[in-house]
Amino acid sequence: MRQLLCAFFLLVLSALALDVAGRWFGETVTDGNSQTIYVTFLQQGNTLKGSAGPTPMSQAVLVNGRVEGNRITFDILPAENTPLHFQLSPDGEWLKGTVKLPHNGKMVTGTVALRR
Repeated sequence: MRQLLCAFFLLVLSALALDVAGRWFGETVTDGNSQTIYVTFLQQGNTLKGSAGPTPMSQAVLVNGRVEGNRITFDILPAENTPLHFQLSPDGEWLKGTVKLPHNGKMVTGTVALRR
């Protein structure tokens, strides 16, 4: 009985998990400059993999991707560029949140808005 309840509980939790798998696009804004971004999420449970970049053809690998409740976090490591850290949450049909990156010795924070 106890195993059955545990299995049921895990099934309910996985059914309630945020599903962000697929292709998203939108923009980031840092220091008043906007940049188009395209993101492809591959989701396995709470783990995110995929890619992101300024065009569908220019993509960098998405690493450290996690879905925890309604919070999505991941990093992008563009070749020869500064690593970017994203923290997003669902907002209707959008994923919105922040991007952080080091610039000139300080941490710069910008906004992100993505839609399918």
